[in-house]
Amino acid sequence: MKYTSNFVLLISLLTLCRAVNADGEQRYFFDRKPFVHPAIIEDLSANVNDEGDQVVAINIDDSNNSNRYFGNFDVVETEHENLQMYHNSGNPYVVLRRKDVCSKKHPVNAPVIGYDLIGKIDQVYVIHSSESTCGMGVWHRLLFLTLESDCGLVYESGDSAIRCQRKRSIVRKLGEIPLGDRYEGFVTIDSDKIVIKADKRKSAIHKEDVSIRLVP
Repeated sequence: MKYTSNFVLLISLLTLCRAVNADGEQRYFFDRKPFVHPAIIEDLSANVNDEGDQVVAINIDDSNNSNRYFGNFDVVETEHENLQMYHNSGNPYVVLRRKDVCSKKHPVNAPVIGYDLIGKIDQVYVIHSSESTCGMGVWHRLLFLTLESDCGLVYESGDSAIRCQRKRSIVRKLGEIPLGDRYEGFVTIDSDKIVIKADKRKSAIHKEDVSIRLVP
């Protein structure tokens, strides 16, 4: 895939106007408590062998402490020198380590999924995520997410109607940009632009700096 120095990402105004919770209160965060669980970010991310979007929205209220998205995660508050997993954005790195998976064959390289908030443009959150498997690969990507509020249907036994009365906090994926395996670089936000610095690795996807303008 060829990248130009200026790439324009288009996001509809309809999506942006839904991004703020209807009651004006944000109940989950990417840079402070209560954090969105890293396994939710993992589910929103496309598999490295797939294209397009599979999961595009998740109800955080019912998911954050569910059996589906389980596991205690750590919050790394300080910058770290290992760019393969820690992105040095200045924001906390929220990481879920699955130490019980592949631990016998790869005791050091147990699967890890983590994310940190790069920043926010309008109502769009720019998230850096990194994911490792039982091998040596560490797959990095940028996710473009919104936090929204909607309502779910409620049915009570004996009632003659189903009503939309259950408030839900939704994280919605607008898209993603792959950064590649073991990306060694930095991503910053400059006004309405996302700047992806060139990867230091020879086999990199991003061999040159890329400036992406977020256009509503």
